[in-house]
Amino acid sequence: MLHDVELTLPEGALVRVVGRNGAGKSTLLRLLTGTTAPARGSIAGIPEAVGYAPERFPRGQPFTVRAYLRHMARLRGLRRGPAKEAAAAVTERLAMTELLRTPLRELSKGAAHKVGLAQAFLAPSGLLVLDEPFSGLDDQARTAVTAMIREAARDDAAVVFSAHGPTPGLADVPRWLVADGAVRAIAPDEPAGEAESEAEADDDPPPIRIELTVPEDEAERVERSLRARGYEPRRVAG
Repeated sequence: MLHDVELTLPEGALVRVVGRNGAGKSTLLRLLTGTTAPARGSIAGIPEAVGYAPERFPRGQPFTVRAYLRHMARLRGLRRGPAKEAAAAVTERLAMTELLRTPLRELSKGAAHKVGLAQAFLAPSGLLVLDEPFSGLDDQARTAVTAMIREAARDDAAVVFSAHGPTPGLADVPRWLVADGAVRAIAPDEPAGEAESEAEADDDPPPIRIELTVPEDEAERVERSLRARGYEPRRVAG
């Protein structure tokens, strides 16, 4: 439980939230977005436009990826044409165009995570909140998300994200340390104990390795499709 938290988040701020599993990071992020109300005290100045990507994307929805993203873009205030363009642009940046016709229920955990990130970036926001955005992403997607976070902050959005482990391209970002029910600001180079190195809890079964042989002229298409779905294909010599 968080208590006695006093924080200010100005326009264009970029903050990384760190802390041990169970410390309250996700609770803090939900409070910032207004999806959870504080039991005591208040949160003032939440922007009308908020982009939020929870750690786990709810896959049990009756949409394809394309329909879901266009629907979310419309909810964010975009007209039909701009909504289509926004969905196409963000899926291209995250290398997930192969997923557009896939029903949400059929997505892998990694692919669903990409969809959750995509919907958060669909339209400009006054506040962008990302819970473990880099979890399970390949290098290409990590680079894209890092750039998109920087761009949102440059466009005056306040951006708050949580992350375990190193965050290349964002190492200079100020941090909020969540520990013992409190939140305090710490400098980018200030040690945070075990908070940043602790591995993420994962209730999913361990991955298994599957070998797949495809014709040479189809290799690129299959590799691109698998990567878009959240898997990690590795091409080897025949």
